Amino acid sequence: VTTHRKASFAALLVLAMFAPGLLNIMRTGDHELDGPQQKSATEAFSFISKNVSHNSVVVFAKPRALALYAGCSSMADPFTTDPTSIHTQVMQGKANYLLIHNSLTSEAMKRYSRVMMKRLTREWSNKEFILYKIGPATPSANQ
Repeated sequence: VTTHRKASFAALLVLAMFAPGLLNIMRTGDHELDGPQQKSATEAFSFISKNVSHNSVVVFAKPRALALYAGCSSMADPFTTDPTSIHTQVMQGKANYLLIHNSLTSEAMKRYSRVMMKRLTREWSNKEFILYKIGPATPSANQ
């Protein structure tokens, strides 16, 4: 068997292996996948990168993605449903912001944000995300 035939066979084999994936890409075309490249996510990350201090800590369900795409410090949503534990972890993490996503954020964190509403200021939002700034615990701490 000649080298040319071996190379041709290898090329056809590789093409056959990747053909289903290539066909799927061609079929879906402009379909936007969920994730950090989604328009609503790029809007959120862009706002945060331009308007939130790099020293601020943002609580979010996907902290590594937030740190990578927005360039800020972040911490994961606490993995608990206990509101007191959530609050303790957020305060111990010295969090300055909460980033709430419609589907990624746990119900416990959404409930926590509703309970904390008197201390939260809505900084920005779009159809998928809401960014809240966490205010001081007491009015006198603001002075």
